[in-house]
Amino acid sequence: AKKIATGEGRLDWGLPAVELERAVRALNPWPGTWFTHGSERIRVLSVEICEESGAPGASPGTVLDDRLAVACESGALRLVRLQRSGRSAMDGAAFLRGYPIPAGTVFDGPEPAP
Repeated sequence: AKKIATGEGRLDWGLPAVELERAVRALNPWPGTWFTHGSERIRVLSVEICEESGAPGASPGTVLDDRLAVACESGALRLVRLQRSGRSAMDGAAFLRGYPIPAGTVFDGPEPAP
């Protein structure tokens, strides 16, 4: 098997929620999974698949509610445990108290291949 590169941990919201949930479990603790919001990299330590399938017409990577449910290609993921760079890990509710992310925010997708 080939070595796992750190770039493989970037979450691609264009994939089904089931695949992303499996990736988070498989790639933690190293290299870890992450996404970017603005210029900040945010590590995702734990997720769960949401019962709601996402808002109709919501593009992948869109935050659907105030509890960090994020639309994927099919289904949605709830970000349960997160970590900002240089900070300690915290659950989603505590994370949002210090770093608000309103519903409708769209997270960056994967970087284009060279």
